[in-house]
Amino acid sequence: MLTVEEKNLKFLLKIWIFSFLLAAAAFLVAPNLVIRFLNTVSLKLFPHLIPLPESTERFWLSLSGSLMVTLLFLLFGAVSDIARKKDLVFYVLVSKIASTVLFLSFFFLHQKSFTYILGGWVDGSIFLVTLFFYRRAVAAGYLQL
Repeated sequence: MLTVEEKNLKFLLKIWIFSFLLAAAAFLVAPNLVIRFLNTVSLKLFPHLIPLPESTERFWLSLSGSLMVTLLFLLFGAVSDIARKKDLVFYVLVSKIASTVLFLSFFFLHQKSFTYILGGWVDGSIFLVTLFFYRRAVAAGYLQL
């Protein structure tokens, strides 16, 4: 029997699965369309920030695509038996905090681009929300023992 906290975590992870699938598809199928869209938003809201240049190669898409697939499998694994496999969420958290730190580092150390700030905000938000639900589910699981 799942605790309320485990059910809440499971629901959140299902939202992430859907969101990550959409994001992975957009990044892999139309990466420059994503960059163009974000640059358009940036120019309207923050004209002083530098647009991110479009990419002409796909080398890094192999790595980011494999990361998205790995994250999806971790999420699917956790959702399949949240009571026993919620520890898989820890690895998703590691990925999200790493990407948040890298996005913000690139903004401050490389180029003042809205896309870096947005990436840090999105992944940082995913990290914080997931951490909140994960910690509650883990604590509730210990209380049940």
